[in-house]
Amino acid sequence: MDALEKNGAHVVHEVRDEFDPIFDAFRRDIPPYSWLDFVKFMITIPLLPLRVANALFWVFACYFSYLTFGPRLTKQKKRHSKAVAANDAAQQQTTRANATDALGTGDTASERAAQPSNSTSNSVELVPAYRQKILTFCGRFCARMMLLSFGFVRVAYVDEPGYDYEEAKHYTVCSNHVSMIDILVFMSYNMPSFVAKESVSHIPLVGRIATAAQSLYVDRLSSGAGNVTEKIIQRQRALAELQDDKTPVAPLLIFPEGTTENGKCLIPFRSGAFVAGYPVSVYILKYPYSKLSPSYDTINGGWLILRLLTEMYNSVEIHRFKPYYPSEAEKKDAKLYAKKAAAYFADKGGLGLSEGSFPDKLEYFAIVRGTKLPAWVIPREQKS
Repeated sequence: MDALEKNGAHVVHEVRDEFDPIFDAFRRDIPPYSWLDFVKFMITIPLLPLRVANALFWVFACYFSYLTFGPRLTKQKKRHSKAVAANDAAQQQTTRANATDALGTGDTASERAAQPSNSTSNSVELVPAYRQKILTFCGRFCARMMLLSFGFVRVAYVDEPGYDYEEAKHYTVCSNHVSMIDILVFMSYNMPSFVAKESVSHIPLVGRIATAAQSLYVDRLSSGAGNVTEKIIQRQRALAELQDDKTPVAPLLIFPEGTTENGKCLIPFRSGAFVAGYPVSVYILKYPYSKLSPSYDTINGGWLILRLLTEMYNSVEIHRFKPYYPSEAEKKDAKLYAKKAAAYFADKGGLGLSEGSFPDKLEYFAIVRGTKLPAWVIPREQKS
């Protein structure tokens, strides 16, 4: 690859061909925009203000329902000295030993915990079970109404023979990650908590909802990823030990790929969801389409949202499979578990397996958009 350094970023000139197999999970086969599509677009333009207003209304409705019935949030300032952090790491050495690269950052949880941190986080007070049920109902209903704003008239459930929701609800919900719409789809399904970027907690309205829903946050550039892994383990343990619906434990959703793909291939799973060795519930999202797929994030985000808002009809299918139970060897090796789980997901969903990664995705975007590659991304061909 030929690349030049300019203003702190790689400027891509002669790059790998966009049809390189490493980009299979990110390649978008976008059908040409025909005159009929243009006519449909013009017909739906008058609906755009109504759809935008509808989406905003239900965002505010969800926000106020969580403000009314949700838990109180108290901000806590975290200051850890090296000595305190090292002591904490020593106490939890066994748990963290398996957390190496659990979130794809490349360092061990113990090493991350031994670094000083100074951050602000939200402490969530759990609510009684009856209020949790109200929040779940309100969240699911509001999310379904928001999906309608994007033209998702049909949300179908396709179950594998033998699938049992009562069995699956005890385990972490794991799914392929196709689009930003995935979040709304799962909110309308069971209003789970998410493992999300730390910046999500600061988004107006959305941050309050996500935090009150017991979501877990991770900052890829921070030193606290090990703590997030431990929180995932604690949540998985609580779900596995759940005996009835009176305990207000929110389902946990993880997209183990860590980024979106095109819905045709899976990229290697990160091991964060598999460190504890608990089974995972298997879900595959599919978006039947003829012209526009929500996975088209190679195009401008604003244009994609506009296209979705002006689509007459969209649909999504939630394919639910029996939980995946790891072997004894997989329980002891999170990376092996993640690899075997990815193969299982691909087999069940009829998807391909790619060796692509998040940096490869950014490189592919730089190729098709003709833009700069972030300075921290080292192209695969330049890695030693």
